[in-house]
Amino acid sequence: QTCALPISKVGFIGLGIMGTPMAGHLIDAGHELSLFSLPSVPASLASRGKVCKNGREVAQSADIIIIMVPDTPDVEKVLFSKDGVGDGLAKGKIVVDMSSISPVAAHSGDLDQPFRRKAIRHPGRSRAGGAEE
Repeated sequence: QTCALPISKVGFIGLGIMGTPMAGHLIDAGHELSLFSLPSVPASLASRGKVCKNGREVAQSADIIIIMVPDTPDVEKVLFSKDGVGDGLAKGKIVVDMSSISPVAAHSGDLDQPFRRKAIRHPGRSRAGGAEE
């Protein structure tokens, strides 16, 4: 089955137990994916997308960047560390954080501040719960 929407350039950071199948479904739907995960991009996805060396490269390659990491400090690191997503953003990009982070952090606006300066859309909302292993 193919996607009825135009093909998007999507970045996906955090390819663990939940991120890997989600990224796979996006690829299956015809989207072009740029991928980054620690310690590495799973082999099942590496041959199907562009493997990036850091968050900056993902942000530079994609129009929509999806982040799915375990906790608030991980989100901050992905966004704001050297060569993180924030270093590769430009106006018009969209950052979607689907991490299991503190609702207080997600709604406080602290994660939005750097994006506002660059006119980036960051619809920061956490998802409830997490995957059972």
